[in-house]
Amino acid sequence: MSKQLSALTLFAIACVAVVSASQQVTPPIESRLAKAESLWVVKKPDAYQFTVRLTCFCRLPETPPSFLVKMGLSEPIGTLDPEMRKTFTYYDTVEKLFAHLRRAMSMKAVKVLADFDPALGYPTHGETDISATIADDEMVFDVTGFKVVKPAARPRSR
Repeated sequence: MSKQLSALTLFAIACVAVVSASQQVTPPIESRLAKAESLWVVKKPDAYQFTVRLTCFCRLPETPPSFLVKMGLSEPIGTLDPEMRKTFTYYDTVEKLFAHLRRAMSMKAVKVLADFDPALGYPTHGETDISATIADDEMVFDVTGFKVVKPAARPRSR
């Protein structure tokens, strides 16, 4: 009986520890998003490039597109057919990725998850689900290959 009680006590302590740890893992998305976006505003480079993979119930290219962003204007790197360009118009700058997450929160989405780059603040991963009762409204994005693009060196005049 004593061994059973001891084992039960240890099990209860372990359960409390797991529950306590899981409640302390991550701050709410609203504060993490605000902090990341503030960091991005301060650290944002004049030019950058990245690849964005979308996962949704929609037609997407086999290879995720990459974009070059200079002074807030985005251009695809490589070819992207007009239909795909239209789809990716909402995800082709870091500001638009932040806007996607904020829009989902303003719509009281049932799911808004995101991870952010610790140095620059841009979103590296996002998941949204606007409604539990609407099928196929989930959207996931993953940012890879983010690089700050240095301005081309100007030729020296003689």
